[in-house]
Amino acid sequence: MTYRADIAVFDKYGNLQLVVEVKAKTEASMDWITQLRRNLLVHSVIPATPFFLLALPDYVNLWSNTKNDGELAPPDYKIDAQEVLAPYYENSTVQLNDIIDLSVII
Repeated sequence: MTYRADIAVFDKYGNLQLVVEVKAKTEASMDWITQLRRNLLVHSVIPATPFFLLALPDYVNLWSNTKNDGELAPPDYKIDAQEVLAPYYENSTVQLNDIIDLSVII
C-alpha cells in the first residue's frame, strides 16, 4: 500500500515513528482538525504511527499512539505555532501571512 505524507520521520532502525501533515488553514475548528486526522487514517492516506502531527500556521496539533480505528480523537497536545516560531520570523524577511498566501497558490 502506498501512503502519502508531507513529512515522515523514521527511527534509526527504519521504523516509521511520525507522520506530519502540513496545511495552510488558519483558525481551524477542533471538529475540522479531528475530522481531517480521522479521514487521513481511515482512507489510508497516512499509516497508523506512534505519532501524528498536524502543522497549521497558528497551531501545531500532536497525537500519540495514532490508531487506524476511525476515532474522532482530539490531539493530545496543541501548541501555539506563532509563539514558537516568532523568533524565526523576527530574523526573517518573510512574514507568516506571506507563507500562508504562497502555500495556497502552490
